[in-house]
Amino acid sequence: MPRELPPGQEGYWAAATTDLATLTGDELHAAAVQFQSKTKISNPVIHTLINNMRIISSFNPESYGEKIKLRNLIFGKIGRLGIPLIWFTLNPRDIGNIFVVKLAGEDVRLDDTGVRSRLLKLTLKNPSLVALYFHTIITAFFDCFFRCLSKEAGIFGTISSYFGVVESTTRMMLHLHGFAWLSGNFGAANLSERLVADNQFRDRLITYIQSIVKETVDLTLGQRFATTEPPGSATFRIPDSMTPEEFKDALSIDSNSVAAKVQMHTHSHTCTKYQRGSMEARVKTRREDICRFLFPKPLVPESIVTADGFIRMQRNHLFINKYNPVISSAIRCNHDVNFTPTSPRVLAAVYYMTNYVTK
Repeated sequence: MPRELPPGQEGYWAAATTDLATLTGDELHAAAVQFQSKTKISNPVIHTLINNMRIISSFNPESYGEKIKLRNLIFGKIGRLGIPLIWFTLNPRDIGNIFVVKLAGEDVRLDDTGVRSRLLKLTLKNPSLVALYFHTIITAFFDCFFRCLSKEAGIFGTISSYFGVVESTTRMMLHLHGFAWLSGNFGAANLSERLVADNQFRDRLITYIQSIVKETVDLTLGQRFATTEPPGSATFRIPDSMTPEEFKDALSIDSNSVAAKVQMHTHSHTCTKYQRGSMEARVKTRREDICRFLFPKPLVPESIVTADGFIRMQRNHLFINKYNPVISSAIRCNHDVNFTPTSPRVLAAVYYMTNYVTK
């Protein structure tokens, strides 16, 4: 048992110093064996020390302790609000973006010779401005599309809460993973049974999912609108005289154009970065056989609910990634949107997503 501390020496650090002095090599070796076998550490002194280390490390960015803290926060939200129905990922395109250059105060004309190369160099030289650009885009995303503070409906409906984690790639490109809870969150854990039993509810839910997530793209139409404009220079314009039907048609065309350029999956080393084995062995294997993103994905002629309660949304291309039309046209970047309870194994899916968002 941990020794009693003299008066005035209470606290984590004093306790840790005292407890460490009591441990023997045999006790540490036994604890290491239990840790490797993923069993509970039986020594109460070592168990207390590890818990204290996790508490302290939870304040260190990207530490294991922080990951555990974030996962517990998500589990707490799930316990209070239910299973999150929306999963999202945003990858704002910062490299060579004209917005980042404008934030830097640089005078760049889009018709200048070699403008794309100059934009690339300027953004790489200003990582702090890239972070500012990311913050601006993400703040606008939540303010305009989620509208939690105003309690108004956003692009997914009325959002009661959300949770997001910012990550960076090896080249420090920022991106966001997150969950969103809809107001009046229904029982997603039993959704498959209700979909099979209630045809009217099934049709309404499929209509809703089709309005927020698309897995279809017209590449021919996308090629018609293909441009070589630098990132951030193209916009989706909405004239004051545009009617709701005209807006719907224009949004469909524009979002399709963006999706055709930024939502198409291409196999790369990222597909296999968690695969075991040597690089040579992985290269010899066909990438599509081991892609961790499960591409190519089977085509689905029309949206259906299977007899087992699986939701299969219409898909007309093997390599199109799921996207939201409004996000595509507004932010014009690669992103991912998913309705989480598309499978009866929704609890396992959300657990995996929780680990992924806090990896």
